Amino acid sequence: MRERVFSFGPANGIVGILSEPDKTRLRPAAPVVIASNVGMNHRIGPYRAYVELARALALRGYPMLRFDLSGLGDSAPRRDTSDAFARAVHDVEDAMAALSERRGFQRFVQLGFCSGVDSAHTVSVRDARVVGAIFIEGYSFRTPRFYVRRYLVRTRSPRFWRSYLNLKLAPLLPQRESAKVAGDAVEIYTRLYPERTQLEVDYRRLLARDVPLLFVFVGGTGADHAHNYAAQFYDNFPALRGDRKVELAYYEHAGHIFNYVSDRAQLIARLEQWMDARFG
Repeated sequence: MRERVFSFGPANGIVGILSEPDKTRLRPAAPVVIASNVGMNHRIGPYRAYVELARALALRGYPMLRFDLSGLGDSAPRRDTSDAFARAVHDVEDAMAALSERRGFQRFVQLGFCSGVDSAHTVSVRDARVVGAIFIEGYSFRTPRFYVRRYLVRTRSPRFWRSYLNLKLAPLLPQRESAKVAGDAVEIYTRLYPERTQLEVDYRRLLARDVPLLFVFVGGTGADHAHNYAAQFYDNFPALRGDRKVELAYYEHAGHIFNYVSDRAQLIARLEQWMDARFG
């Protein structure tokens, strides 16, 4: 396995690490897996998940590029007025262009994790060179079954009842100054989802191109997390149920960023298995 710095984009200001198999391990026409930042984490991924994944894939014959989006980590900001989403899409497109021109790669698998799904999804739909997509903790919509499970879980929890009683008793108790200040906190990040109908159109377009899709969700972040049962994705997109190009992995007890070693190992093993099954 070989790892090297791979810079590209405007003035070569976008910085990544390209992990490649040894020539004896490289699979013919193997696609390159491309992954960018997860939120404000830089290219190593949460708890170095991208480092572990890139090296594991390289040992199995698949190259992977993990890079910092412009303006994050080691990458320089773009000198334009486009918004953060448009810049991320341009960064991913520049990554594919550079890999094609300088390394000869023509096939790509987009890997998006949480907010990284936004650009990965958009590029996957619009670029025919994308031959596979992995969406980890991406777009999820709550269903009636979600709310039934949510409140059944919450009402069985002593923590829920403590919080409920504290909320009801709060107006009767003197307020500490620190509590008043904390109550003034405002949200600083909002992520806008595409419409569900548009997502289904996008997924159908990908499947019509024979692009295999792997969706990964977790349920261990708590009762208020966006996904709390395995079939929730298919309940939102019933037309995709049974399509052999669509796979779903659900980790009931894993946290949103796979903060436990065992959970990350399970995730990486699943991604390796999917790559082998689809491109091996």
